[in-house]
Amino acid sequence: MAAAAPPRGGLRRPRSRRRPRALGPGSAAPRLGEHRGAAEGHRQRRLPRAAAADVGKLRAAFSAWEPEEEGAAQSPEQQRWPCGIPSAEPLRDPCSIPSPAPSPRSSARRSRLPGCGARGWRGCSGDGVGAPDVAGRGCPGAPGPSWLPQHAATPQPRRPPTVPGSCTETISPPLLPSLAELRYGSTVMRLDFVWLRDHCRSASCYNAKTKQRSLDTASVDLAIQPQAVRVDEATLFLTWPDGHVTRYGLEWLARNSYEGQKQQVMHPRILWNAEIYQQAQVPSIDCRSFLETDGGLKEFLQNFLLYGIAFVENVTPTKEDTEILAKRISIISIQVFHCLKHEGTGGRTLLVDGFHAAEQVLRQAPEHFELLAKVPLKHEYVENMGGCHNHMIGVGPVLNVYPWNNELYLIRYNNYDRAVFNTVPHDVVRRWYQAHRALTAELRRPSNELWVKLKPGKVLFVDNWRVLHGREAFTGYRQLCGCYLTRDDVLNTARLLGLQA
Repeated sequence: MAAAAPPRGGLRRPRSRRRPRALGPGSAAPRLGEHRGAAEGHRQRRLPRAAAADVGKLRAAFSAWEPEEEGAAQSPEQQRWPCGIPSAEPLRDPCSIPSPAPSPRSSARRSRLPGCGARGWRGCSGDGVGAPDVAGRGCPGAPGPSWLPQHAATPQPRRPPTVPGSCTETISPPLLPSLAELRYGSTVMRLDFVWLRDHCRSASCYNAKTKQRSLDTASVDLAIQPQAVRVDEATLFLTWPDGHVTRYGLEWLARNSYEGQKQQVMHPRILWNAEIYQQAQVPSIDCRSFLETDGGLKEFLQNFLLYGIAFVENVTPTKEDTEILAKRISIISIQVFHCLKHEGTGGRTLLVDGFHAAEQVLRQAPEHFELLAKVPLKHEYVENMGGCHNHMIGVGPVLNVYPWNNELYLIRYNNYDRAVFNTVPHDVVRRWYQAHRALTAELRRPSNELWVKLKPGKVLFVDNWRVLHGREAFTGYRQLCGCYLTRDDVLNTARLLGLQA
């Protein structure tokens, strides 16, 4: 993550190394592998692309990290992982090249195939003998919507609006023939009559069991107006020209209207630096509780959603048991690390909350935050070794926010694979570099660095859209296994357990 050229003996850009070819669609996932032996110099596997074409089936693929030479530095931005499982479309490391903005359901390391919900697992690589200090910083990153309104608000979570359970409200006359204004609690809603007709939750318009709309939206007259409108305590009643009656709870409207959405946080989070996280004393979850009880899984997911990292302890230090652990939640953009063995010193893991750093930039220089959220960058990945031929280009800003409430949901930081910066005119270029430097300074601030010593039996889960990760120098033999998991599934599991995700 270094912005300037590293001094001798410091960070060095990795060199590509031959890696196994991705298997063809329909092939079996590779078995968990190991890489042991003496170091062969500072060479690392470059990024693979792998996404399973199996619909509805996820398979994990693990490998141990390759040996590395003592003294050679490794930055999180430099890490490249070995091939995992069959691929129908090539994929790119979210830390290395953001893809053009896909749908919000897409994942950082997954290609979604047309007409299916294909998703893929891939293996993760690792350390070997005596790998060196991580002077840089990691980069959560992944594709996602990149549009930003003219002025960005703070990404810090805000409490959803307080909506009283019962009160008497009155509806004001429509502002326009097609619009009604409604006030509930602190929320003033301006609701289009077409929207009100389309979202009717009556039995003839909406299937409450399947959560699907039955009403044909194309059949709604775009000039429709209700014949009668009234509010009875906390319920809005609309009678339409055909006699159909629509009922809405005002609380439901406050939650689901555009005005209400602007006041709500999609994903509650606790932003942290090293001191905040350590004072919180977030507990690790016991492996048995994690695997066998919904309560243990829910507590783990609560920690993960709030802080972007979570730990599971007392895991048998084998690749097989780590895979079982990962499959419990099936969470590409989330990384799993398990140190199976370390005979030496050092090797602590560095974690930095990228959202906390972005918030500091927003507070100190809002114009920097806005530039980082609006200016698209090109990233490029080129590989031409043996059977691996890849040339991928992706576009996206460093910071990504939801357009309706300016809530930050993704940080993409990778200076190594950034292509030529030619997406903005000359009068913006210098200001963008100043903004980028401000964010870099926050990411490298020592008080924001959380150092954790991984040990056999303790598994770390990292939200790669939020938390940056690295590693310090170590001596001796060190074996690490891990994987990438699909993001959609962890959010699905969390929602099924009653968590907001």
